[in-house]
Amino acid sequence: MPLDARGFKACELLTPTQLTELDLDPATAEAKTVGVTDNCSWKYTNDPGNVGGIQLSTRPTLPALDGIYLLRGTTATFTPLEVAGHPAVRADAGGAFCSIYVGIADYQGVAVEADTAGRPRADACAPSRRMAEMILSNLPPLR
Repeated sequence: MPLDARGFKACELLTPTQLTELDLDPATAEAKTVGVTDNCSWKYTNDPGNVGGIQLSTRPTLPALDGIYLLRGTTATFTPLEVAGHPAVRADAGGAFCSIYVGIADYQGVAVEADTAGRPRADACAPSRRMAEMILSNLPPLR
């Protein structure tokens, strides 16, 4: 089911409780706009030198994931996947950093980025996937 993020700011997509569960400090929210995306990042409570963040796009000129597919071959990691039933792509430099782009509706998408902050994990994308799932659970259906 398509979701609707219009009217939201990236810093509003996760609750303080969810941020705490993700080991992100709600008090460190840093919002900025880059081109057509609204961005927000937070510092990790256990490693303030690293951040986790969100990029929200609700007004692009391309359908949400089409722009990411245009980057195929330019990133070390490019893996199509699903997050909570929505089409998604992991596209990043690989390693401990994981960027997941999720299409939530035509012309709407959300990207999440998390760094394992030097902590070894069997799945470097587990924090990003969990963040994306939380965001999707907070969004209303598209009407």
